[in-house]
Amino acid sequence: MQITPTRSFTQLVSSLGAFSLALAWSGAALSGQQATSPTAPSLTAADYVEIRQLVARYAYAVDSGADNGNVYASLFAPDGAFADRMGRETTGRDALAALARRNTRGAQSAFHFIVNHVIEPSPTGAIGREYLLQLRIGEGERPNDVFGGGHYDDSYVRTPDGWRFKRRQFIPSEGGPRPRAAAQQPASASVAALTALDYLEIEQLVYRYGYALDSGADNGYAYADLYAPDATFTGTNQGPSGRTYQGRDRLAALARGGKRGPSFVSHYVTNVVIEPTSEGAVGRTYVGILDIGNGGNGAKSRVDHGGLYNDVYVKTPQGWRFKSRTFYESRSGEPVQPPPAVIGVPRALPREPVSAPASSSASSSGGPKLTAEDYIQIQQLVARYPYALDQNPDNGASYANLFTPDAVFRQPRTEGRANLAKMATGAPHGPKYTRHFLANHVIEATPEGAVGKQYLVAVDIGEAGQPSSIFLGGHYEDIYAKTTDGWRFKTRTFIASATGTEAR
Repeated sequence: MQITPTRSFTQLVSSLGAFSLALAWSGAALSGQQATSPTAPSLTAADYVEIRQLVARYAYAVDSGADNGNVYASLFAPDGAFADRMGRETTGRDALAALARRNTRGAQSAFHFIVNHVIEPSPTGAIGREYLLQLRIGEGERPNDVFGGGHYDDSYVRTPDGWRFKRRQFIPSEGGPRPRAAAQQPASASVAALTALDYLEIEQLVYRYGYALDSGADNGYAYADLYAPDATFTGTNQGPSGRTYQGRDRLAALARGGKRGPSFVSHYVTNVVIEPTSEGAVGRTYVGILDIGNGGNGAKSRVDHGGLYNDVYVKTPQGWRFKSRTFYESRSGEPVQPPPAVIGVPRALPREPVSAPASSSASSSGGPKLTAEDYIQIQQLVARYPYALDQNPDNGASYANLFTPDAVFRQPRTEGRANLAKMATGAPHGPKYTRHFLANHVIEATPEGAVGKQYLVAVDIGEAGQPSSIFLGGHYEDIYAKTTDGWRFKTRTFIASATGTEAR
């Protein structure tokens, strides 16, 4: 089975089989998963969004054991299966629900952080892969730390109720040769549907949150302006009854507190679940709050704390904004009162014809625009990056072909595909190796194409009983170019986390 670099949707189906520099899945295709082929049906932007929402819900369902495990079971097709690290399968609704009950850590627990989601069409539906980082946070007397990690191999099938898992297998990280050196209710028929572009724009709002809060940009007002004028933020971990902030000035002051700096990264956000409501939308998000040492010094880096957000979103003339955001610190066992919202069973999104005119977005004031398909393709490009670098199945060719021929990677400065392939091959890699975890992918349109940025944490997952550790952290700044083969990196620059000084 292979993952190919992203390209335009119209080219994707016709040329998947002919593209010779595909990014290979590690090892042979898993049982129940099909390799992509020229006959695979195309996926719409709505398909991609719906599959990503399915995967995002997985973490909540397994960590909370919601509805006695039945929410977890509902994520699978009637004949769907979960395979553990040994390949042992669990099938059937009752057995899957029981599996979720055995693994539950509590309604307020955040443990499964899922990132780097790659999706491809297949003859039977779609296939996917994601990295998993298990963060042990708020578990009694145990210190907050990295518990483990690896990746999932998925096959998805479209059912009458929407996309579901046909098969999901967890594969723990294993290195290869190392070179030296208030309850939310499911949407009803009366609730206005969200478009694929609505989902993507809400995701962008959520991802911008980390940058605005960690940097303290614009004296804290970059953070405050993510909220509607009458919006609130509540930290349930601040005192016995929590603390609520309302108003632009108070929210800006909140963003100025604590460690801040233009290159500081701390809030790693993932598992963004979104549901439509009659007033707009609600959501749920995991956050891992890491303390990354200056310059990425691994000895100083640690898991500080983390948890989850309950969100209410509203569409304003300036775009989607937070109406309210509530933070719950991760903890095992019974939740604080009131407890976090409960996710519902996923629902199918409205189907959008492939030939339908694309909506456009990114600038609410008539500037450059990106379509929903542009967002999806750029997200898929970035999601493929860690697999090409960490697993490197073809001497760096897959990694190099994520870039334009004249692209530049900075730190260390590397130009041209031949040099990029050599750099990838010189880095630690292996067929099951997971190290580069990306989060908070923000994308903006430019006259020349698009720019973007993401948080990176490089984690050395412990093997053979050894502890896991944070190697480095920081963020990437990207320039993307739309080529005849789809979106590619024009430049990619890594900037190590540095706390700097507090915003003033």
